Amino acid sequence: MKTKRIIATALLTAGLGLSAISTNANALSWHKGTPRVLRGYWDNNKAKDELQISSKLIYVIPYGGASVSPVKSIKYRYVGYHTYQYKQGLYTGKIKLSTNHHYVKFQGISGLFAKK
Repeated sequence: MKTKRIIATALLTAGLGLSAISTNANALSWHKGTPRVLRGYWDNNKAKDELQISSKLIYVIPYGGASVSPVKSIKYRYVGYHTYQYKQGLYTGKIKLSTNHHYVKFQGISGLFAKK
């Protein structure tokens, strides 16, 4: 009787251990849209460019008002230390957020963008 109880406890413990190992957190999976912390208007004082991030698009407005098509159908993932990677089709880029959430560094444009 005691042996059956020990075997049952061992099987139950092993089963719970295996189920805990098989769960994954999806931390590196792609999510639709843009992260909330990045949404809004950002201004680059050096180059006088403007960056607009909404829930579904990223739009860069260069100084001089040249027309630039928005990046739509975005997916993003958090890659670590306030850095987000986004993709649209085959194009990927990175946006790095400052620790105090007042500035972003947008890949491909020099300088920091400040929150408006």
